[in-house]
Amino acid sequence: MRDQGPVGEIAEQARSDAGPLCSERGVRARLAAAGLRPHHRLGQNFLCHPGILSAVVETAGLTAVDHVLEVGAGLGTLTVELARRAAGVVAVELDRNLAALLPGELRRSGVANVRVVSGDILALTNAELVLPAEGRPFKVVANLPYYLTSPILERILADWRQMQLAVVMVQEEVARRLVAGAGSPDYGALSVFVQYHAQAEVLRTVPPSAFWPRPDVRSAVVRMCRHARPPVGDVDEETFFRVVRAAFGQRRKQIRNSLGGPPLGLSREASMDALGRSGLDGSRRAETVSLEEFAVLARVVSSLSPAGRR
Repeated sequence: MRDQGPVGEIAEQARSDAGPLCSERGVRARLAAAGLRPHHRLGQNFLCHPGILSAVVETAGLTAVDHVLEVGAGLGTLTVELARRAAGVVAVELDRNLAALLPGELRRSGVANVRVVSGDILALTNAELVLPAEGRPFKVVANLPYYLTSPILERILADWRQMQLAVVMVQEEVARRLVAGAGSPDYGALSVFVQYHAQAEVLRTVPPSAFWPRPDVRSAVVRMCRHARPPVGDVDEETFFRVVRAAFGQRRKQIRNSLGGPPLGLSREASMDALGRSGLDGSRRAETVSLEEFAVLARVVSSLSPAGRR
Protein backbone atom coordinates (compact mmCIF):
# COMPACT_ATOMS: atom_id res chain seq x y z
CA MET A 1 0.00 0.00 0.00
CA ARG A 2 1.12 3.57 -0.61
CA ASP A 3 0.45 6.83 1.18
CA GLN A 4 -2.19 8.97 -0.44
CA GLY A 5 -1.16 12.54 -1.21
CA PRO A 6 1.06 15.08 0.55
CA VAL A 7 -0.21 14.33 4.06
CA GLY A 8 1.20 10.81 3.90
CA GLU A 9 4.46 11.98 2.28
CA ILE A 10 5.14 14.58 4.97
CA ALA A 11 4.31 12.19 7.79
CA GLU A 12 6.66 9.55 6.37
CA GLN A 13 9.63 11.81 7.04
CA ALA A 14 9.01 11.75 10.80
CA ARG A 15 8.06 8.12 11.32
CA SER A 16 11.53 6.78 11.97
CA ASP A 17 11.93 8.71 15.22
CA ALA A 18 8.30 9.26 16.18
CA GLY A 19 8.22 6.66 18.95
CA PRO A 20 5.68 3.86 19.47
CA LEU A 21 2.32 4.51 17.87
CA CYS A 22 0.47 3.52 21.04
CA SER A 23 1.96 6.37 23.06
CA GLU A 24 1.27 10.05 23.46
CA ARG A 25 4.67 10.86 22.00
CA GLY A 26 4.02 8.71 18.96
CA VAL A 27 0.58 10.17 18.32
CA ARG A 28 1.77 13.75 18.77
CA ALA A 29 4.74 13.23 16.45
CA ARG A 30 2.73 11.70 13.63
CA LEU A 31 0.04 14.36 13.76
CA ALA A 32 2.58 17.17 13.99
CA ALA A 33 4.55 15.81 11.03
CA ALA A 34 1.40 15.86 8.93
CA GLY A 35 0.37 19.31 10.18
CA LEU A 36 -2.74 17.89 11.86
CA ARG A 37 -4.46 18.34 15.19
CA PRO A 38 -7.13 16.23 16.91
CA HIS A 39 -10.65 17.28 15.97
CA HIS A 40 -12.86 17.56 19.04
CA ARG A 41 -15.88 17.76 16.74
CA LEU A 42 -15.06 14.26 15.45
CA GLY A 43 -14.42 12.87 18.91
CA GLN A 44 -10.74 12.19 18.21
CA ASN A 45 -9.12 10.86 21.37
CA PHE A 46 -6.26 8.49 20.54
CA LEU A 47 -5.60 5.45 22.73
CA CYS A 48 -2.09 5.67 24.22
CA HIS A 49 -2.10 2.77 26.68
CA PRO A 50 -0.46 -0.46 25.39
CA GLY A 51 -1.98 -2.57 28.17
CA ILE A 52 -5.54 -1.54 27.35
CA LEU A 53 -4.84 -1.95 23.63
CA SER A 54 -3.71 -5.53 24.24
CA ALA A 55 -6.72 -6.25 26.44
CA VAL A 56 -9.14 -5.05 23.73
CA VAL A 57 -7.48 -7.21 21.08
CA GLU A 58 -7.30 -10.28 23.30
CA THR A 59 -10.96 -9.92 24.25
CA ALA A 60 -11.92 -10.23 20.59
CA GLY A 61 -10.37 -13.73 20.51
CA LEU A 62 -9.19 -13.34 16.94
CA THR A 63 -7.91 -16.26 14.90
CA ALA A 64 -6.30 -16.53 11.49
CA VAL A 65 -9.70 -17.12 9.85
CA ASP A 66 -11.51 -14.12 11.38
CA HIS A 67 -12.52 -11.03 9.42
CA VAL A 68 -12.78 -7.75 11.31
CA LEU A 69 -14.49 -4.43 10.78
CA GLU A 70 -12.91 -1.52 12.64
CA VAL A 71 -14.84 1.73 12.98
CA GLY A 72 -12.75 4.85 13.51
CA ALA A 73 -9.28 3.54 12.69
CA GLY A 74 -7.53 6.84 13.46
CA LEU A 75 -3.77 6.48 13.11
CA GLY A 76 -3.93 2.68 13.00
CA THR A 77 -2.94 1.83 16.58
CA LEU A 78 -5.63 -0.82 16.90
CA THR A 79 -5.67 -1.62 13.18
CA VAL A 80 -2.13 -2.98 13.18
CA GLU A 81 -2.75 -5.32 16.13
CA LEU A 82 -5.99 -6.61 14.61
CA ALA A 83 -4.30 -7.26 11.27
CA ARG A 84 -1.53 -9.28 12.92
CA ARG A 85 -4.09 -11.74 14.28
CA ALA A 86 -6.95 -11.81 11.77
CA ALA A 87 -7.35 -12.94 8.17
CA GLY A 88 -8.35 -9.46 7.10
CA VAL A 89 -9.44 -6.07 8.41
CA VAL A 90 -11.68 -3.40 6.92
CA ALA A 91 -10.62 -0.16 8.61
CA VAL A 92 -13.11 2.71 8.28
CA GLU A 93 -12.03 6.28 8.99
CA LEU A 94 -14.15 9.39 8.54
CA ASP A 95 -11.27 11.89 8.63
CA ARG A 96 -9.71 11.92 5.16
CA ASN A 97 -6.38 13.16 6.46
CA LEU A 98 -6.08 10.29 8.93
CA ALA A 99 -7.22 7.83 6.26
CA ALA A 100 -4.34 9.13 4.12
CA LEU A 101 -1.83 8.39 6.90
CA LEU A 102 -3.02 4.84 7.49
CA PRO A 103 -1.39 3.04 4.52
CA GLY A 104 2.06 4.28 5.53
CA GLU A 105 1.63 3.13 9.12
CA LEU A 106 0.41 -0.26 7.95
CA ARG A 107 3.29 -0.69 5.55
CA ARG A 108 5.80 0.34 8.18
CA SER A 109 4.30 -2.21 10.58
CA GLY A 110 4.52 -4.97 7.99
CA VAL A 111 0.81 -5.75 7.60
CA ALA A 112 -0.80 -6.10 4.19
CA ASN A 113 -4.24 -7.55 4.96
CA VAL A 114 -6.05 -4.26 5.65
CA ARG A 115 -8.46 -2.43 3.38
CA VAL A 116 -8.75 1.24 4.33
CA VAL A 117 -12.13 2.81 3.62
CA SER A 118 -12.45 6.58 3.94
CA GLY A 119 -16.00 7.59 4.78
CA ASP A 120 -18.87 7.72 7.25
CA ILE A 121 -19.77 4.30 8.66
CA LEU A 122 -23.42 5.39 8.81
CA ALA A 123 -23.50 6.32 5.12
CA LEU A 124 -21.22 3.72 3.51
CA THR A 125 -23.07 0.97 1.66
CA ASN A 126 -22.41 -2.70 2.24
CA ALA A 127 -20.86 -2.86 -1.21
CA GLU A 128 -18.40 -0.09 -0.31
CA LEU A 129 -17.48 -1.87 2.91
CA VAL A 130 -17.11 -5.21 1.06
CA LEU A 131 -17.02 -7.40 4.15
CA PRO A 132 -20.69 -7.25 5.23
CA ALA A 133 -21.82 -7.35 1.59
CA GLU A 134 -20.13 -10.71 1.09
CA GLY A 135 -22.27 -12.27 3.79
CA ARG A 136 -19.38 -13.71 5.76
CA PRO A 137 -19.45 -13.84 9.57
CA PHE A 138 -17.25 -11.11 11.01
CA LYS A 139 -16.33 -9.27 14.20
CA VAL A 140 -16.33 -5.59 15.05
CA VAL A 141 -13.53 -4.13 17.17
CA ALA A 142 -13.52 -0.38 17.59
CA ASN A 143 -12.91 2.70 19.69
CA LEU A 144 -16.25 4.28 18.79
CA PRO A 145 -16.68 8.04 18.43
CA TYR A 146 -18.70 8.82 21.53
CA TYR A 147 -21.04 11.31 19.86
CA LEU A 148 -22.24 8.61 17.41
CA THR A 149 -22.28 5.53 19.64
CA SER A 150 -26.01 4.82 19.51
CA PRO A 151 -26.52 5.04 15.72
CA ILE A 152 -23.36 3.02 15.08
CA LEU A 153 -24.50 0.28 17.47
CA GLU A 154 -27.86 0.27 15.75
CA ARG A 155 -26.24 -0.39 12.39
CA ILE A 156 -23.86 -2.99 13.78
CA LEU A 157 -26.56 -4.99 15.52
CA ALA A 158 -29.67 -4.42 13.41
CA ASP A 159 -28.28 -4.10 9.88
CA TRP A 160 -25.46 -6.65 9.94
CA ARG A 161 -26.89 -9.93 11.16
CA GLN A 162 -23.67 -11.76 10.22
CA MET A 163 -21.77 -9.77 12.87
CA GLN A 164 -20.95 -12.34 15.54
CA LEU A 165 -19.11 -10.38 18.19
CA ALA A 166 -18.32 -6.73 18.91
CA VAL A 167 -15.72 -5.36 21.29
CA VAL A 168 -16.09 -1.60 21.56
CA MET A 169 -14.77 1.27 23.63
CA VAL A 170 -17.59 3.60 24.66
CA GLN A 171 -18.26 6.27 27.24
CA GLU A 172 -18.67 4.68 30.69
CA GLU A 173 -22.12 6.18 31.12
CA VAL A 174 -23.23 4.58 27.85
CA ALA A 175 -21.67 1.25 28.87
CA ARG A 176 -23.85 1.21 31.98
CA ARG A 177 -26.91 1.79 29.82
CA LEU A 178 -26.03 -1.10 27.51
CA VAL A 179 -26.10 -3.65 30.34
CA ALA A 180 -28.70 -2.11 32.66
CA GLY A 181 -31.72 -4.18 33.68
CA ALA A 182 -35.32 -3.11 34.22
CA GLY A 183 -35.67 -0.94 37.30
CA SER A 184 -32.20 0.55 37.00
CA PRO A 185 -31.92 4.33 36.45
CA ASP A 186 -29.64 3.55 33.47
CA TYR A 187 -32.23 1.30 31.79
CA GLY A 188 -33.75 2.67 28.61
CA ALA A 189 -34.55 2.03 24.97
CA LEU A 190 -30.86 1.52 24.14
CA SER A 191 -30.61 -1.14 26.88
CA VAL A 192 -33.56 -3.04 25.40
CA PHE A 193 -32.24 -2.72 21.85
CA VAL A 194 -28.77 -4.05 22.65
CA GLN A 195 -29.97 -6.85 24.94
CA TYR A 196 -32.53 -8.00 22.37
CA HIS A 197 -29.71 -8.54 19.88
CA ALA A 198 -26.74 -9.52 22.05
CA GLN A 199 -25.35 -10.53 25.42
CA ALA A 200 -23.54 -7.40 26.59
CA GLU A 201 -20.87 -7.27 29.27
CA VAL A 202 -18.72 -4.43 30.60
CA LEU A 203 -15.18 -5.79 30.79
CA ARG A 204 -13.25 -2.89 32.25
CA THR A 205 -13.30 0.84 32.78
CA VAL A 206 -10.67 3.06 31.18
CA PRO A 207 -9.44 6.35 32.69
CA PRO A 208 -9.07 9.55 30.64
CA SER A 209 -5.28 9.30 31.08
CA ALA A 210 -5.25 6.37 28.62
CA PHE A 211 -5.97 8.76 25.75
CA TRP A 212 -4.53 11.82 24.11
CA PRO A 213 -6.06 14.31 24.19
CA ARG A 214 -7.72 13.30 27.44
CA PRO A 215 -11.52 13.10 27.18
CA ASP A 216 -13.69 14.70 29.85
CA VAL A 217 -15.28 11.35 30.72
CA ARG A 218 -14.26 7.85 31.72
CA SER A 219 -14.57 5.10 29.14
CA ALA A 220 -15.32 1.39 29.22
CA VAL A 221 -14.70 -1.69 27.09
CA VAL A 222 -17.87 -3.61 26.26
CA ARG A 223 -18.18 -7.04 24.65
CA MET A 224 -21.38 -7.94 22.81
CA CYS A 225 -21.97 -11.52 21.65
CA ARG A 226 -24.89 -11.84 19.24
CA HIS A 227 -27.75 -14.08 20.33
CA ALA A 228 -28.48 -17.00 18.03
CA ARG A 229 -32.13 -16.06 18.62
CA PRO A 230 -33.66 -13.15 20.54
CA PRO A 231 -33.94 -14.05 24.24
CA VAL A 232 -37.65 -13.15 24.29
CA GLY A 233 -38.77 -15.90 21.90
CA ASP A 234 -40.87 -15.39 18.79
CA VAL A 235 -42.11 -11.83 18.41
CA ASP A 236 -42.52 -9.50 15.47
CA GLU A 237 -39.34 -7.41 15.71
CA GLU A 238 -40.77 -4.30 14.09
CA THR A 239 -43.76 -4.24 16.46
CA PHE A 240 -41.53 -5.00 19.46
CA PHE A 241 -39.36 -1.94 18.86
CA ARG A 242 -42.32 0.27 18.02
CA VAL A 243 -43.73 -0.60 21.43
CA VAL A 244 -40.37 0.06 23.10
CA ARG A 245 -39.88 3.41 21.36
CA ALA A 246 -43.40 4.54 22.22
CA ALA A 247 -42.98 3.54 25.86
CA PHE A 248 -39.63 5.28 26.31
CA GLY A 249 -40.57 8.22 24.11
CA GLN A 250 -42.54 9.53 27.07
CA ARG A 251 -40.76 7.63 29.83
CA ARG A 252 -42.04 9.84 32.65
CA LYS A 253 -45.60 8.93 31.77
CA GLN A 254 -47.36 5.81 32.91
CA ILE A 255 -47.23 3.22 30.17
CA ARG A 256 -50.99 3.37 29.57
CA ASN A 257 -50.51 7.00 28.56
CA SER A 258 -47.40 6.52 26.42
CA LEU A 259 -48.60 3.86 23.99
CA GLY A 260 -50.68 6.43 22.14
CA GLY A 261 -47.56 8.35 21.13
CA PRO A 262 -45.34 7.78 18.10
CA PRO A 263 -44.45 5.45 16.55
CA LEU A 264 -47.22 3.20 17.91
CA GLY A 265 -50.24 5.49 18.05
CA LEU A 266 -52.74 3.23 19.81
CA SER A 267 -56.14 4.58 20.73
CA ARG A 268 -56.89 4.89 24.45
CA GLU A 269 -59.18 1.88 24.24
CA ALA A 270 -56.64 -0.21 22.38
CA SER A 271 -53.90 0.70 24.86
CA MET A 272 -56.01 -0.41 27.82
CA ASP A 273 -57.05 -3.57 26.00
CA ALA A 274 -53.46 -4.48 25.14
CA LEU A 275 -52.24 -3.86 28.68
CA GLY A 276 -55.07 -5.87 30.15
CA ARG A 277 -54.48 -8.84 27.87
CA SER A 278 -50.73 -8.76 28.48
CA GLY A 279 -51.13 -8.60 32.26
CA LEU A 280 -49.19 -5.34 32.56
CA ASP A 281 -50.18 -2.77 35.14
CA GLY A 282 -50.83 0.38 33.12
CA SER A 283 -49.59 2.61 35.94
CA ARG A 284 -46.04 1.31 35.53
CA ARG A 285 -43.40 3.32 33.67
CA ALA A 286 -41.23 2.07 30.82
CA GLU A 287 -38.03 1.82 32.89
CA THR A 288 -39.63 -0.91 35.02
CA VAL A 289 -40.73 -3.11 32.10
CA SER A 290 -38.44 -6.03 31.22
CA LEU A 291 -37.61 -7.34 27.75
CA GLU A 292 -39.90 -10.30 28.32
CA GLU A 293 -42.79 -8.05 29.33
CA PHE A 294 -42.25 -5.83 26.29
CA ALA A 295 -42.38 -8.97 24.14
CA VAL A 296 -45.69 -10.08 25.68
CA LEU A 297 -47.13 -6.63 25.06
CA ALA A 298 -45.80 -6.59 21.48
CA ARG A 299 -47.46 -9.94 20.74
CA VAL A 300 -50.78 -8.57 21.94
CA VAL A 301 -50.36 -5.35 19.93
CA SER A 302 -49.62 -7.44 16.82
CA SER A 303 -52.97 -9.18 17.27
CA LEU A 304 -55.00 -5.96 17.52
CA SER A 305 -57.31 -5.03 14.67
CA PRO A 306 -56.39 -2.00 12.55
CA ALA A 307 -59.39 -0.22 14.08
CA GLY A 308 -57.46 0.04 17.34
CA ARG A 309 -54.89 2.29 15.71
CA ARG A 310 -55.30 5.95 15.05
